[in-house]
Amino acid sequence: MGKVNQNITIWKGNYVELSAVIDDVSDLAGSVITWAMSIDASTAKLITKSTETTVPGVTIDDNIVTVILNPSDTDDASGIAAGDYYHEMRIVDPGGNPSTPLIGKVELRNVIIKT
Repeated sequence: MGKVNQNITIWKGNYVELSAVIDDVSDLAGSVITWAMSIDASTAKLITKSTETTVPGVTIDDNIVTVILNPSDTDDASGIAAGDYYHEMRIVDPGGNPSTPLIGKVELRNVIIKT
């Protein structure tokens, strides 16, 4: 069952691990998991993290999925401004069955101390 209103607040240029427990699943091994952030549900993705990339941006531990945001994903050089964004996660299990276990809002805030 998908969860709505999975809202998060993060700060620009910070390292962040977003973890989610996926209900009704005991093991996600072999699944392809993708997380994305965009302005809203109908616009292009600004950040995409997946288990399929060379440097994994998503890790799996049984039924816990962790999305890793690196500082460069949201720092000033990324071109992503502070503000409110949409995010969602999609899972395709080994049988090819897709599901969207969570959606919500990302509040991306500015910081005054930058590296």
